[in-house]
Formats: sequence, C-alpha cells, structure tokens
Amino acid sequence: MKIVCIGGGSLYFKDLIPELALKKGIYGSELWIYDINLTRAKLMAQYAEKISGLAGAGFRVYATTNLPQAVDDARAAIFNIGDVGAGGGGFYASA
Repeated sequence: MKIVCIGGGSLYFKDLIPELALKKGIYGSELWIYDINLTRAKLMAQYAEKISGLAGAGFRVYATTNLPQAVDDARAAIFNIGDVGAGGGGFYASA
C-alpha cells in the first residue's frame, strides 16, 4: 500500500508517523513524504525510517518534491499545509 504525506516536512507528521507505525494493517507500506522543502522532507523521512524500525512496521520511506510521483498509485493521502514556525521546535536543527 502506498501512503503519501503531503506537506510531509511539517511537524504535524512528527506526531502522526508513530501512530501510523502502530497500525498493523499498513505494515510494509510505502510511505512517501512530499514537501516543497526537500531538506525537511528528507529529515522527516529519516525520522519515519527510525520510527518504523523501532515499531517493526517495515515501512519503505521516500522523500520527494515531485508531487505527481508522490501521489501516483497512492491508496491514501494525508495533508498538512501550513507554517510550522521558523525553528521547527528544534526538530530541524540538524539540517
């Protein structure tokens, strides 16, 4: 199953990804992190890989700025469009 997170670099997904990782019905899914900011998308993808590993969810995680690629054949889309603040609460400090 392919799941796309649109605006995926947003801190909203920092809280949502662990919830997804606990849903056994989607274990092994592709998780696509789409954002216009590739740096943030990659950081969130790294976080998702870590959480997936800890939960044993087996997500295959991808980061992209290519919306058509992200949504192609997706079975589910989760949106969060908006500003998370300049600092991102320290989450993006490693960027």
